[in-house]
Amino acid sequence: MEQKEIAKRILERRKALGLTQEQLGERLNVTGQAVSKWETAAALPDVLLFPELCRALELSFDELFGIAPDNRRDSTVNDWRWIGGLNEKARTYAVSEAALRMFSRTGESLPQDGIYCSISPDDFLVADTDGMCFALAGNKVRQKIMNLDAEKTARFFEVLTNPAVIHILNCLSIGSRVDQDDLAERSGMNREEVRSCLLDLMERNIVGWEQDGAGKSGLCLSSGSAAIFMAMAGLAVTGYSGNLAGCFSWFSRLGEIDRF
Repeated sequence: MEQKEIAKRILERRKALGLTQEQLGERLNVTGQAVSKWETAAALPDVLLFPELCRALELSFDELFGIAPDNRRDSTVNDWRWIGGLNEKARTYAVSEAALRMFSRTGESLPQDGIYCSISPDDFLVADTDGMCFALAGNKVRQKIMNLDAEKTARFFEVLTNPAVIHILNCLSIGSRVDQDDLAERSGMNREEVRSCLLDLMERNIVGWEQDGAGKSGLCLSSGSAAIFMAMAGLAVTGYSGNLAGCFSWFSRLGEIDRF
């Protein structure tokens, strides 16, 4: 990502639209001096401003960043070093924005609020400004998923039919270690209920007993939790009715865009 090139595009596009630096700044709730810094490559806009900046300049995200459609994936991969240096709020947005640039065929940016979801015959992408991002690229991946053993898959996710399990998962993390008594206190459940849930979760490697960097041993989320959180992320998007309500946009299998 060349900062000078972005600065040049902002300057050229602003002038092409007949806007002064102050007028562009007013549209973005920033000062004309801030716009001047962008145009001289003295600073980049806050990453959360990029969607609004693209709209104000009437450019797609890819056009602003000079990304050709066939180079989108390579260019995005090169951006990860830049993303890693952002603060947490900016980084969560940038990670999802980067995924959108990799998989979206429309050149759109993330909405300021809400969830972006696209479904096509080849790709599936869900992303939001809080850092949630889930993507499946290509039919090969989808076929691999659907070829999983049906009975084993159903049994793995059967654990989620117990509401108590959700409470237990909400009390655990990857970084910290707790014991059974801690979980009972945090969840408001008795030790036997906690024990029953832990047996199911540990059998599936969703929860493990591990040692942290400081040498403390205890219960924590393990590798199997990734499958659970990806499934629950999908539910967060579709809602309990499964109708994708509240999404910024989604694409039918015919490629038609609907906005909510």
